[in-house]
Amino acid sequence: MKTLFFTLLLSFVLFTESMSQCIISAGTDRTITCGDTIHLTPECNWYPINNGAFTAFTIKSVSFLDENLGYIVGDNTVDAFYAKTTDGGFTWSTHILSEPNHNYSLNSLFCYNDTSIFIVGSSTFGSQTNEFIGILKGDSLHMGAFDNSSPLTNINDVFFVTQSKGYVVGNRGLIGKSFNSGMNWILQAESYGQTYKAVHFITPTLGYAVGQTSLLSKTINGGTNWTNQTLSGIIYLSDVNFFNDTIGYVIGTYGQIYKYNPTTQLFEVYNSSIGAYLNAIAFKPNGDPVICANTLIFSAANNSSFEVEYTTDYYLYSICFPSNDVGYAVGNQGSILKKYYFETFSWSPVSGLDNPNIQNPVASPSETTTYTLTATTPNGCIATSTVTVYVTPKQKPEICLVTVNSSNHNEIIWEKPQSNSIDSFYIFKEINLSDDYQLIHVVHYDSLSVFEDESSNAHLQSSKYKISLIDQCGYVTEKSDPHKTMHLSINHGVGGIWQLTWTPYIGITVATYNIYRGTSPNNLTLIGSISSLSNQYLDNYAPSGHLYYQIRVVRSSTCYPNRSYTNSFSNIASTEEVGIINYDTSNLSDFKVYPNPATDILTIFTESNVTIENAKIYDLQGKLILDVQSDYSKIDLSQIKSGLYIVQITTTTQEQLHIKLTITK
Repeated sequence: MKTLFFTLLLSFVLFTESMSQCIISAGTDRTITCGDTIHLTPECNWYPINNGAFTAFTIKSVSFLDENLGYIVGDNTVDAFYAKTTDGGFTWSTHILSEPNHNYSLNSLFCYNDTSIFIVGSSTFGSQTNEFIGILKGDSLHMGAFDNSSPLTNINDVFFVTQSKGYVVGNRGLIGKSFNSGMNWILQAESYGQTYKAVHFITPTLGYAVGQTSLLSKTINGGTNWTNQTLSGIIYLSDVNFFNDTIGYVIGTYGQIYKYNPTTQLFEVYNSSIGAYLNAIAFKPNGDPVICANTLIFSAANNSSFEVEYTTDYYLYSICFPSNDVGYAVGNQGSILKKYYFETFSWSPVSGLDNPNIQNPVASPSETTTYTLTATTPNGCIATSTVTVYVTPKQKPEICLVTVNSSNHNEIIWEKPQSNSIDSFYIFKEINLSDDYQLIHVVHYDSLSVFEDESSNAHLQSSKYKISLIDQCGYVTEKSDPHKTMHLSINHGVGGIWQLTWTPYIGITVATYNIYRGTSPNNLTLIGSISSLSNQYLDNYAPSGHLYYQIRVVRSSTCYPNRSYTNSFSNIASTEEVGIINYDTSNLSDFKVYPNPATDILTIFTESNVTIENAKIYDLQGKLILDVQSDYSKIDLSQIKSGLYIVQITTTTQEQLHIKLTITK
């Protein structure tokens, strides 16, 4: 028996995570609006055990005897190591193999029981490579050797069918067998043109070995004789594994998967290729096969086809499942991945969940809720985690158009979002101060999304509106962007010219203002269009007689709350109303308002029994400038700037007269 000297370095890698409790994440916090639904998606997935002690190594093989007791082996270009954990991978006792002028390579390990751990690889000194076969008994490493001369090659895999009987395979077509728990080995086969990568025995006599190129060998007499199954093409086989005597797979490095046919006792193509470099295959105790590959893990539940289960940045070389609760995978850069398999799930509170006892319930809470997930593995390990579903207001609604209707009132038009969770729409109107909006009406969701502001007087001024909505969870959205109607004023110029001035439409992009004129309010014809850069128009060729004018803009897309809406209309201004806005009073002839234009003093006089209650002066934006309660014969205008204003006279019978007043300085 050979004696190999090496340095042992014992290290412990500590973690803050619990070493006895399984781990689950309820998923990332999510945000929904009232009435929306979302699937809760706990992360029952592979996650890295961040082990800084191994980052300089490639971990090539992993094996666990139970959920907590496990071993790994690996190497780099100079040294090699093997490590043991007793707490499910959270801490490791690590042994480094390092010797001057020696390079070690550890390729695989096999755990028969807790006193028989087999490790294989190679040891190179100078130009000579020797096999490495280690038997770990407790903390003591014993070396096995071939009875005759060394095969001078690398050992790639090891498998024991009993505690005493085992097999190794490696480069140069090596197949070796031991009858005394790995201490002594005999050479069963050797072929310099072949390389075996993996070996697996179904029974003490029936076994398979696979490798390069298209190397698939079978023995039915415990390795005394081996026969080959021919596979078409140049295929580099990397692993072979059986769950029982009828379920087994062989995988290839270029994505080939072959499944064992117990009737023919041959391996048949299962997946022609799944597009990945496959390295190892293992079975969960329930029989589901799982493959680790370069940056991918594939699984096939219930005899289905293999699908990607997990994607990582690591190249994974070995995988194992000590129970239905947990799995381990290892690879380059010292990567160790772990996954818990949970059997039952329970969410609380149950409010807003379609089923609180499944893994991925549908959540539709009416308020922000933090859900607690309790998950249990088949062996009773319990993990908990929380996730918060934030309920926020819906997106703000938008006004399509505001316009003036035939009753001289403003209309607000919007389209309702399709939703079962909207309660009502709020209508806001700008009152006096800029950007000071007051709620003027509530429109239920089932009502028509057109609101007539009966308090508005389009002859007097334009108005600005916003809307918002309240959902059935009680959340109110932000207010919409504002829309403002157009207010048209006309003045008589020199000769027959009429000058039109209007406030611009606010709320949509206006390309063109269209000017309409007619001899009656119901018979208006387009007479011109101007760019939205201007809000004035001179009608140089107006006919004689009473005329009516209106401004219209066209929305680029159509609103359709109940019918097609594309135009916004201004008020209709009449040449009859120049100086007098309306004739709401039968006592118009009894009033005298002079001078007009005025400079510093304005007089309001009546000769009849009509009594004036008050007089108010507004600017064209509807802002109150002056409120006069008495002495209408000497209204002081000295503090009012030049411009066009509206005088509103209210009688004690609540009749009103609106007169346009020009103030000049």
